[in-house]
Amino acid sequence: MAGPDAVVFDLDDTLLDWTGSIRRTVGDVAGDDVADALLAYADAVLHERCDGVAVIRRTWALHDAADHHWPVALPELDAADLALVLRRFREELWVGYFPDVVPTLDTLVDRHRLAVLSNNRHLPAEVERLRLRDWFEHAVVAERRKPDAAAFELICEVLGTRPGRTVYVGDSIACDAEGAHAAGLVSVWLDRYGDDWTPPQGVHRIETLDELPSLLAGL
Repeated sequence: MAGPDAVVFDLDDTLLDWTGSIRRTVGDVAGDDVADALLAYADAVLHERCDGVAVIRRTWALHDAADHHWPVALPELDAADLALVLRRFREELWVGYFPDVVPTLDTLVDRHRLAVLSNNRHLPAEVERLRLRDWFEHAVVAERRKPDAAAFELICEVLGTRPGRTVYVGDSIACDAEGAHAAGLVSVWLDRYGDDWTPPQGVHRIETLDELPSLLAGL
């Protein structure tokens, strides 16, 4: 491959640590027991599974649709206590990067063209909040949601690159790893959670983002 023409990243749970950010914030405002209950609910209800493996994680819905999910996840809290905890959670929550993200992006930004492709409709606001322009040439909301091939074709069109020379990095087995591979991109699955899934031939697997520069150098 002699080096990719561009490297594209998913955002949520690839660069942004939703689980860790929610755990820390809920623990601070309501205690670890409440944080554990919410994340156990997310694992049981919000994550899409195939053969027991979480192929799509939607932990972010504990924030994006909190009014729906929190009362179900925390039935022991009365309405007044729940409203107080939820208000404090919304005031305090800051969803930040995984520790390996900024050092890796700082390494890659002078070597490769970088972009973000996400299903997150809040991406335009996240560009400003997270200073994504410091590293990324483009940050695109998928018009057709991943894993639809049209989403990956769109980012290649925006970048002016061919799929076979474009790397896509993401945590979701279904949306990212399988979706990018089926669309003809070089797929890199970021297995942060140690999922029991064997990638098909042609899908690269890394456990931390700081493994990515060496992987890209070998392509």
